[in-house]
Amino acid sequence: MQGLRLFYGGFMTKKEFRKALLRGQGRCVLAVRSAPEKYRSEVLWACGHKIAYDAQCEGTRAWYIYEIVRCYEDRTEFVAAASDALIQTPSDRDWKIFYFAELLGHFAADGDVRAAETLTQKYDALYEMLMAQDRPEGICSEAFDFEALCMVRATDIRSFLRIAGDVGRLLRTRCGYEEDFSALRGEEKASWRRALARRAETDPDLAAYQRSAGIEWTDTQPEKAENDERPPMPAQDRLSSIWLKKYGTPEEKAHYARIYREAQTLEERRKALLKFLKCPYPDNPVPIIADADAADPALRECAWQALGQICHPDVRAFALERLSRTPEYAIQPLLANYRPEDDALLTELVQRTPVDRREVHPWHGIQFDLLTADYKHLKLPQTVLRHIYETTYCSNCRNRAVRRLGRQRQLSDEMLQECLWDSLDDTRQYAAQLLRRRGKKR
Repeated sequence: MQGLRLFYGGFMTKKEFRKALLRGQGRCVLAVRSAPEKYRSEVLWACGHKIAYDAQCEGTRAWYIYEIVRCYEDRTEFVAAASDALIQTPSDRDWKIFYFAELLGHFAADGDVRAAETLTQKYDALYEMLMAQDRPEGICSEAFDFEALCMVRATDIRSFLRIAGDVGRLLRTRCGYEEDFSALRGEEKASWRRALARRAETDPDLAAYQRSAGIEWTDTQPEKAENDERPPMPAQDRLSSIWLKKYGTPEEKAHYARIYREAQTLEERRKALLKFLKCPYPDNPVPIIADADAADPALRECAWQALGQICHPDVRAFALERLSRTPEYAIQPLLANYRPEDDALLTELVQRTPVDRREVHPWHGIQFDLLTADYKHLKLPQTVLRHIYETTYCSNCRNRAVRRLGRQRQLSDEMLQECLWDSLDDTRQYAAQLLRRRGKKR
């Protein structure tokens, strides 16, 4: 019964409900369905506050809050809270406006007049601000938030063409906005682009929008250029390290290792070490271990990342020594040198690390490294995966924990029912897939 209470959320206090809400757990949807009035104030709060941990990576969670609000017959006060928040929130690239706009977009799609009017009001206000002057140098929060409004309001061909015309008029009237609408272009459907191409022949605003994309739309995509079996090394540091790991010969790896060893300054050592962020260092790692204690923070960071790719007894010993002091750095080198007897150590590390939504490190780095470690010999203990599932504020990390539990056949039907209403779409789809395989109804 305790498991059912946990996953269905019916016995949560308001404090527990808010924590689960900020984590994006599906139990909040199920809890509100069973006791809507008990959690009304918390749901109302969520309509006026950003709840995503990292909206850029996991989305705004607007659909999740929308599904919770749908449990109430009268949604007037929830729409009002989101509307007030959208109008009153200044632009700051913190994804708040994107969240409020997406949430109101769901209500507007249901026919809510106030939600639609609020979206139009904010759209017009931001557009007027952008049209008033050329783009300032650096970050332009107003352009970022205006693009969010564009993406929410572009629901069909007609609305898309109207918005594309507005953006094109901005590009023709003011300077500097050419690179600000790439996300909007990524949302375009093929039929929308074909309509845009036809209309752009006679509409200068639409023509300006189309030109800003840098390509002319055709029904056939360009053929991919034939690549050599061994492409040239990219100039970008991280990509060059991946190239060296995948294509580099032993002689080339030894060459770059020698450049690192013979570097005279800290900056030269750091730049040389960038080649081994993803490619295991081929020689004795003692110099890199020494650089993990360097006075220069940039070199120190690179050294720890490089150690995370090296399987060597000295690296394992160093990681174990530093695990209690700097776990966010030592975790990757330890995982690269994992042994089954480390399970208890990893469990203790995860469970003793406080998980605070306001603090990114070290809890999120530790959880992320554990879940994304690309080591076939590593099988995370169930206790670690369940702890991450229950405590993480990152819905992507929770998704990874769910999938690992699924591969270990440790997901109960009750847990999957909760995952059907998770804030992350990937988790919802995975749960639905497993339940179908088991012949269970949603």
